[in-house]
Amino acid sequence: MKLLSIVLLGIMAMGTVIEAAEMADVEMPDTISIGEKTVYLNGQGLRKKMWVKVYVGGLYLEEASSDPDTILASGQAWRVNMHFLHGEVGVDKLNGAWIDGFKKNTPGSLETFAKEIDQFTSMFRTVVKHEEIWITYLPGEGLSVVIEGEEKGKIVSDEFATAVLAIWLGPKPPSDDLKEGMLGLKD
Repeated sequence: MKLLSIVLLGIMAMGTVIEAAEMADVEMPDTISIGEKTVYLNGQGLRKKMWVKVYVGGLYLEEASSDPDTILASGQAWRVNMHFLHGEVGVDKLNGAWIDGFKKNTPGSLETFAKEIDQFTSMFRTVVKHEEIWITYLPGEGLSVVIEGEEKGKIVSDEFATAVLAIWLGPKPPSDDLKEGMLGLKD
């Protein structure tokens, strides 16, 4: 049974790599290291706003899953890699999207995490085409934001990290296609 699980995980990872190579000309590695943990590309999707391709979002997890509730409750290390496709996304638009995501997917979070949300939104700047933002959670070490290789800060709160991940995996994500892609449910 364990061998079967390893083989299935390998097949899923290979399928994801092929998909990654074809998604809007953005290729993401199939595995990355976060501290001493290895996380695997669970899936990736395209964030569109109307007809504009904004970014490709890749979700990395220690253990593959297509169930958002399982992922959000798992407490495992994760990373969301956002590779921007649009010419420029202003900091006000980014931060507005974060606030909107918290409101829609974690009711009461604006009050519960007011301090953390202020700290989180202060880490962002305007991004341009081909830049990447990595939002990474490592249990016991917290949530970090890296923009183009520069760490912008860290927030040590497991609950807040889950609220951030819920922006993509919660009931009202930025788009259903993006969520389904990150969950590995779209070809």
